[in-house]
Amino acid sequence: MLAAEPCEVVVLDIKMPDMDGLQVLQVIREKHPQAEVILLTGHASVKSGVDGLELGAFDYLIKPVKLEDLIERISDARERRQLRLEGEPPHSGPSE
Repeated sequence: MLAAEPCEVVVLDIKMPDMDGLQVLQVIREKHPQAEVILLTGHASVKSGVDGLELGAFDYLIKPVKLEDLIERISDARERRQLRLEGEPPHSGPSE
């Protein structure tokens, strides 16, 4: 889907049929490194959150997520992406 229609931020669930979100994240990092990825899960796991961040996810949120919080994280991810594309060092994390 990203090859057909690139986007700045991908919001990705961890639990999906066929491939889990961490596997999809790896593919996105390899083929579309300019995209930021926010992981969502309804099955909170510290390990999956840490694994996702180590694989390059921008953030990891536990469902249910308030719409305002998701919008704020997407905005933060877009800002980090833009700074990276402009060659400026990104902030150390989404919570700044």
